[in-house]
This record gives sequence, C-alpha cells and structure tokens, in this order.
Amino acid sequence: MAFANKYRPVTVDQMMGDKHLFKSCLKTIKAKEPPHTWLIHGPRGCGKTTLARILANSIDCEILEVNGADKRNIDDARSVAELSRYRPLGKENLAIIIDEVHCLSKYAQSTLLKPLEEPTSFCFYFLCTTDPQELLKTTRSRCYQVQLGFLQSDQISQLLKDVSTAEGCTLPQKDLIEIANMVDGCPREALTKLEEYIGNDGHISSIKDSETEVIELCRALVKKASWGKVVSLVQNLSKEDPEGIRRMVMRYCASCIKNETVSDSSYRARMIMECFRDPFFNDPKEQLAMAVFDAMNDS
Repeated sequence: MAFANKYRPVTVDQMMGDKHLFKSCLKTIKAKEPPHTWLIHGPRGCGKTTLARILANSIDCEILEVNGADKRNIDDARSVAELSRYRPLGKENLAIIIDEVHCLSKYAQSTLLKPLEEPTSFCFYFLCTTDPQELLKTTRSRCYQVQLGFLQSDQISQLLKDVSTAEGCTLPQKDLIEIANMVDGCPREALTKLEEYIGNDGHISSIKDSETEVIELCRALVKKASWGKVVSLVQNLSKEDPEGIRRMVMRYCASCIKNETVSDSSYRARMIMECFRDPFFNDPKEQLAMAVFDAMNDS
C-alpha cells in the first residue's frame, strides 16, 4: 500500500497543520444544528478529502465518494441528488464527498443547488476543490467554507521522520531536510518521495535525478530550445507528478527573475510563469503538455 494511503490520518489529532482549524471543524459538525454543506478548498495533496472523511466518520456517516472529474454532467448530478433522499442502512447519516467539484459543468452545479441549500436532515455534502473560484457563486454561498494550505517545512520534516520510523528506516538529517525542501509543503508528495527514497535503499540521488530533469526542462524553456528537445525532456518526466513539475518550474522562473537584471531570460521566465500559473487540477498530464506548448509558442 502506498505510504500516502497507509499513513492517511483517520482523526483530527493525526492531521498535520492548523490544529485549531481542524478541532473547530469537528466542534462545528457536532453542534446541535451543524452546517450540512461544506466547501473544503486548498492546494493538491493538502488533506481536503481526508478532512472530509474524518468529519463524516465523526457523525456516523455512510460515505459516498464522487469524482467530479469523471461524474461531471447533469445526469450525474441528478443521480447524486436522488441518492441523497434515502437514509443509509446501519448508519445515522449519509455523507456525499464530491472531489474535484470544480470540474462539474455549470448545469450540473445548478442541478445541485436545491439539494445543497435544503439537504435532508441526515445528508451532509462535502465539496472538495483546488479551485473554488470555478464554482458558481450561488454554490459557494450555500457552503460552510474551510481553507487548507501547505504545511511548514518543519511539519513536513516531522511527518517524514514519523513515517520513516514506523517503516523501520532512519533518515540522515540532511536527507530528511533535502526531501522536505523538494515538496513545497505538500504532505502527499512528501510521502511519495519518502517511499521512493526507501525503495531505492536510501539513495537521495534517486529522487534528485527527476529534479535535475525538471531543471533541464526549465532551462530549455527559458532558452527556447528546439521543440524536439523539449518534447524529449517532457517524455522523460512521464512518471512524475505534473503538479510537482509545475511548482518546480514556477520556482525556477521566479529565481531567474530575482537573480537577473532586465534581460531576455527574465522576460522569458515571466512569460513561462504565466503559462504555468494555474494548478493542474483536472487533466494534469494534458495541462502540463499545454503549458509547455504555450510557453514554447509565446513570443
């Protein structure tokens, strides 16, 4: 089992980040008259769906999870609305978690407005998204909103230390810090990197190789290398997380701007950042390819 699933928190006490926020959410959902429609938003891999599951389990819910990227049309929304009418067997409440909810079509979102505003007494909706601004304003206005963020570097380091200890592996402090610095505060990515590190007998170079390839891609984009070379570099990164690549490109370009005076390189870096600005939340690989294409064709 992947570390990200094996060590997924199951209580708010196990969640890393804003403990006060998590406990406040738990208190709110257990109130006498709790909100039945929640909007949990934040960057990829920061625990949105995990928090939704924890809150749902805390009030004895049968959990139905829907992937908004796959079930995005009006008929899918009607099916969800219909399911919300029936009390679950053996559980006190029903929780409907819609992940990537921003992917729902506008018509699908409109279909859910009434159920979101007037859910049955036993039904709770948890809408999870990286991009709340893509939701209808009327959808957002019906929700109790919770915003999550990335972890601090010391929190990522502690997570890596705890999981490596549980796996019977001791990370040298320099490797622990290096992995923590690679992931920009994303706990899911940190656990993926740790799993790769342990699987390669503790060789940090196995992780750094992919980072080196991303830097090569960045240099090729800034220098506007041949299309063939850029395509080859992207293909070499086919197993890497596109969102992780996007963040590294943004960091590299920001560094170029900071360290360069006004020049062609700093101008190119700004153009590339525009192409890579939005998170890859829907079809990550396609969005990476499009961002690269746009960056290469930007004058």
